Amino acid sequence: MLRRFLTFAAAVMLCVCLCACDNVKVTYKQEPFTAHVAFQSAGTEIKGELTYNSPEDISLEIKEPDNIAGLEFHSVAKSMNVRVGEVSFSPDTDKDSPVGMLFALLKTISENDIRISLSGEDEIILQHEGKEMRVKIDCEEKKIISIETENYRYKFE
Repeated sequence: MLRRFLTFAAAVMLCVCLCACDNVKVTYKQEPFTAHVAFQSAGTEIKGELTYNSPEDISLEIKEPDNIAGLEFHSVAKSMNVRVGEVSFSPDTDKDSPVGMLFALLKTISENDIRISLSGEDEIILQHEGKEMRVKIDCEEKKIISIETENYRYKFE
């Protein structure tokens, strides 16, 4: 009788432990990646290829629209360079631009302690310069799906 009770108790404990797996959260650490990103600026849909190596080394090459295709933005440390062909310059207002904002948001994500589920999608709310930002993450792939702020929405593909 005692053996049956212990077997039953062990089975119940196993079921309880396995059911708790849905609530398990793991740390999300931003690893280097390359992705296609799309966003709107001044009513124009802009698409480009984003390369994230670290919070201090991010670049974006514009692919669409055709009139600005080939424009490259590169953030190193705390400055941004813009290159068109052989010409390169550092803009003064990079924080106000949608590209400067994207780079700053990615840096904010990398600096925060983010916990995500093991599967599905999670939406994380973070603070960036006192304003709310929403980050949607594919938990299985550990990839950013989108970043949304008051002024911009960035979609990663």
